[in-house]
Amino acid sequence: MRARELLLGFLLLSIATLAHGVQDRPAFENSLSYRSFYYNEGSFVSPSELELIDGKFPSDETHYVSPPNSLRLKWRSQSGGDWLMTLKVKARYGTADFSGSPLFFWCYSETDLPADESPLIYLKDVNDEGTPGIRLIGRQDKLPARTWTRIKLPFDSFVGPVKETRAPQFDPRGLGRITIFQGLDDGKPHTIYIDEITVGDDVADNHNGPTAPSGLNAKGYDRHIDLTWTPSNEVGLRYYKIYRSFDGKKYTPIAIQKGSTTRYEDFLGESGKTSFYKISAVDVNYDESPLSAEVQAGTRALSDEELLTMVQEACFRYYWDGAHPMAGARLHHPGAGCRAHAEDHSLSVQGGSIPWGIPAFPRRQNRENNCAFREIRQWRRSRRNSISHAGTSSGSTVFHPGYRRGAGDPENYDFTVEISRMGLVPRRQQQ
Repeated sequence: MRARELLLGFLLLSIATLAHGVQDRPAFENSLSYRSFYYNEGSFVSPSELELIDGKFPSDETHYVSPPNSLRLKWRSQSGGDWLMTLKVKARYGTADFSGSPLFFWCYSETDLPADESPLIYLKDVNDEGTPGIRLIGRQDKLPARTWTRIKLPFDSFVGPVKETRAPQFDPRGLGRITIFQGLDDGKPHTIYIDEITVGDDVADNHNGPTAPSGLNAKGYDRHIDLTWTPSNEVGLRYYKIYRSFDGKKYTPIAIQKGSTTRYEDFLGESGKTSFYKISAVDVNYDESPLSAEVQAGTRALSDEELLTMVQEACFRYYWDGAHPMAGARLHHPGAGCRAHAEDHSLSVQGGSIPWGIPAFPRRQNRENNCAFREIRQWRRSRRNSISHAGTSSGSTVFHPGYRRGAGDPENYDFTVEISRMGLVPRRQQQ
């Protein structure tokens, strides 16, 4: 009987993987910061010019393929000068397996960009083996004006003008850095926008496109709205796109959510605010479905009991929704200390051999950061005299559930909230 259950679970997992099976590995989707993208560095040598914010790629919220932003590359190449911009893929994803033959990304320019005015691009793997530089727009004659164009650069196209005597050592599966650098020193100002940098393979186009998602539901809390919906059975689903409106008429795309997740938190920043939502599904070829049915919800002030319930629910979701369907273990990034996770937008602390989770108020590309952190901070300020204080040696912000009576059942959790930087340690035990 047990073997049959395991086999059934494996089959269901395989079907779910196929349904959501986008094989692309992203090197860039969106920047969590509204000013600049953290995992990169740039520099220039005068008289060439390169727009930088804190030495990094500026992010742009007016042009994008996947909301809410893209990377803005603004430069002027002059004789005697130089510039370059490097995306630190390894720093963000570690030694991830970037399976696939081409590098894909989307480009946009307000004016035509001829091939000879294109910047150059080269790659390095995690072992510091690199490729020759080629044109950023590949073999295209130009980047057409005011049109998002998907660029495809096969790894075997990274060939220099002079054939090297040694065999290429670059391993694309271990992609570590992507560098864009100065090409023709034409003295002209240029600006292009780059989004959705991925490694993958070509996928046959589904001319029918995905169907609209169903089951969208919205629930308001003190300062954020929690959205949930029914999982899609679409093959090759890339992500869901979230749309928001404050008047029920004009909708704006505000974020994306990966295809394997059916929840999103939208931080509105204040109580007593009503918003409307629709979502769509986007497949591997970026074909978008019609929008779902509309839902609306409003933020409202929470009681102490409701606030702690909100925290408990979020803690539980981190371990329940994020658990492996077969092993039951939650996803965790290796390494000690407190760190931000780029993929799941949560925090994690690992002490010794025991990983302590800091769950689950996903930032979801939201520059306002963590919804629950902000609501609890406000709650703490209003209850300053009735809250005990405690600290940790690291001074980190920690949310974790403890276990009671050695049992692992959800109803036996003793949820503890430790927010040392806020000086808050409320405890609520189930009797």
